[in-house]
Amino acid sequence: MKKIILPILLLISFLQLSCNQTSADTKKPLSDTEEKESRANNLKDWTYHITYDVEKTTDSIQPIAEIEFKRTKVIEDKKRESIHIKEWLPSMEFNIYKIQDLQFCKQKSDFAKRASSCSSPNQGGDLIVVQNFVLLNYSVCTNCISFDDEMDYCRPFIKEILSDLNLNNSSTLKDLKKAIDKKIK
Repeated sequence: MKKIILPILLLISFLQLSCNQTSADTKKPLSDTEEKESRANNLKDWTYHITYDVEKTTDSIQPIAEIEFKRTKVIEDKKRESIHIKEWLPSMEFNIYKIQDLQFCKQKSDFAKRASSCSSPNQGGDLIVVQNFVLLNYSVCTNCISFDDEMDYCRPFIKEILSDLNLNNSSTLKDLKKAIDKKIK
């Protein structure tokens, strides 16, 4: 009996080792979503523009600038093309406010979300704090979501670009621009 069990145990151990070796040697391919996200967040496919001369609004608190993030490489979206009959370049705009205006920006963000006829994640009103600046997306709907795969092509990029900008409480808009330039260009 021992003569039969020992070879069986050795065979099982050998098979387990060979299976583990095979799975470790082969890399798992990216899923379609992972591949799309990887392509969408390639920083060289994006640009931005800061406008310092912002049109005055009727609000008591005014933005100090506006920033637009825009993809420069077309994303294929057959459903969108069939409706809008043009190529799609995702983009998102923000008004830039001083950190002191955060409470005002929160109210504006809430209003944009309530006024939106778009459902999440197409809904605008995004609010991002970057050190001593507040970025407010004032649009009620965004130009970020693919009709084909419902993937957000803006927010992951914007989150990546605005993270770890190495700014401080006395940073200026010029400092913000320099920090973004280091990451995107």
